[in-house]
Amino acid sequence: LRAQQLIQEVAGGRVLSGTLDVYPSPQPKRQVQLAWPSVARLLGTAVGQADGVAILRSLGCQVQEGHENLVVTVPSFRRDVERVEDLVEDVARHYGYERIPEHMPVEETALASRAPVLEAERMVRGVLIRAGLTEALTVSLTTPAVLDGLRLPADHPWRSMVPLRNPLIEDHTHLRTTLLPGLLQVARVNVSRRVTDAQIFELGRTFHPSGTSVAERRRLALLMTGRVLRGAWNVPPEVAMTSYFHLKGAVESLLHELRVDGAAFAAAPVPWLHPARGATMSLDGRTVGTLGELHPEVAAAYDLPSSVHVAELDLEALLQRANFLPQFVPLPRFPAVRRDLAAIIADDVPAAEVERLIAEAGGSLLASVELFDVYTGPPVPVGHRNLAYALSFRSSERTLSAEEVDAAVRRITDTLTRRLRAKIRQ
Repeated sequence: LRAQQLIQEVAGGRVLSGTLDVYPSPQPKRQVQLAWPSVARLLGTAVGQADGVAILRSLGCQVQEGHENLVVTVPSFRRDVERVEDLVEDVARHYGYERIPEHMPVEETALASRAPVLEAERMVRGVLIRAGLTEALTVSLTTPAVLDGLRLPADHPWRSMVPLRNPLIEDHTHLRTTLLPGLLQVARVNVSRRVTDAQIFELGRTFHPSGTSVAERRRLALLMTGRVLRGAWNVPPEVAMTSYFHLKGAVESLLHELRVDGAAFAAAPVPWLHPARGATMSLDGRTVGTLGELHPEVAAAYDLPSSVHVAELDLEALLQRANFLPQFVPLPRFPAVRRDLAAIIADDVPAAEVERLIAEAGGSLLASVELFDVYTGPPVPVGHRNLAYALSFRSSERTLSAEEVDAAVRRITDTLTRRLRAKIRQ
């Protein structure tokens, strides 16, 4: 009233009858659904529902009561009350913090577990690290020009790359389709700094166009160059330096740990590998990887020495065939009988084919076949090599007699002589 009087006397205003409220955009009343059991869960102590309703009404709230459920209409001047926790806080303040007992909340938590594919990748990394390799990480962005250094033909699938819409630099314009250029660049930097002994691997993803989307594949690449034995002054250089068999041994160790059976290695032309020292790895007739010595032209393009060995594998294909559940094999109850077999075989016959025929002819008594020596030179004829195998025979039911083992060996020698024209050395 005093304000009206001053406006009339000083400013010449005129007092009208009634009340005018200019409020063009009225705000709807805010309502919060409050389940009363949640109060005890959040505060850690029970507050009577009647006490809580009285507190909320004393704060200007309108409360519609139900069975353990309240509909609270918040007054317009309480802009800070938006959710259930805000109402519970008001109840706690007026109920009294000193009445809330102090104790640590107890929550049930579930045991954490890794995704199966991440556990599989961890296993792969562990196998390769134990084999003496070091993991490298390279960027997924590249440029089509790097594929020219791999001697890829124009129609090679790796040349079908996914471009970036907004590349920031000219060397990162596409997503990679292979891990090899990244590892080769890592080796190039190390060699330029006189670190010539490098055994590295990378486990990563490659990206390939798939209609209107992009398909991602898990791949694994290995690179080995330089020495594998350091400080071994009394061993021949060819033993201390990396070779195709060191690389193949690392791949076979991985297959063994993943329990992947049936992998076949065969010599084959690969554009980025040496014409006579490259191979493919296949499972059930499907190629899942390549390995061998780097092609001299590729090595020169990356300023690398000639003796660089690389492999790239389709890791997803291997993981699909992997068996991660360990299988118990009881200890043998009966002794094994060993026989050594040496055969002169033509150079163009793969050792894997020889082992396959030995296993086929040896039957169920043949427990294992191990190649322990390869020899070329006099008196072995030119174009041939001598392969020496250790054959282990064992039965799970009885001790084998010499006659049984000799009969199995004769079947093996007859098969090699007939199928491969092998000459058995006595």
